[in-house]
Amino acid sequence: MEKRKRKQLWFTGAAILAGAVLFCSGMTVGAATGDPGSVGDPLITRSYLEAQLENTGYVCITVAKGENVFLEQGSQVILYTG
Repeated sequence: MEKRKRKQLWFTGAAILAGAVLFCSGMTVGAATGDPGSVGDPLITRSYLEAQLENTGYVCITVAKGENVFLEQGSQVILYTG
């Protein structure tokens, strides 16, 4: 009986270890295949953001300290620096 428990414990440990290895490798592969800015890879560069904003008709402006910005109703603001 003791030998059977030991064998079963060893098998369970090996199965858990194999599952952990498969999980970690799957996470690594999944992170490496995501497109920039997608759900799989949410980090993007500033140049990518500016290119995407230009393609959608947004206007990038720089506001100096102490300046005011007045917008019409329904306008959108995306603050990406500061």
